[in-house]
Amino acid sequence: MNDYTIGLVYSDKGCDIYFGLKIKVMKVLTVANLAGSRPYAKFYPTEDKMLLQLEYYRLEKPDSAIFHV
Repeated sequence: MNDYTIGLVYSDKGCDIYFGLKIKVMKVLTVANLAGSRPYAKFYPTEDKMLLQLEYYRLEKPDSAIFHV
């Protein structure tokens, strides 16, 4: 089961990245969507796979703020 998530929230200010357990990240993305931002989520079966993808985002989006939820 895909219990881990990386959520990207795009807005006029840039991109914020949230990662952690799926239920917690989805709460953040729901609030962001209601606020008019553009959220996007990817789900991962293990924490290791999620963290590997997070390292990719750190390199590709160096100006983004990253939050563990």
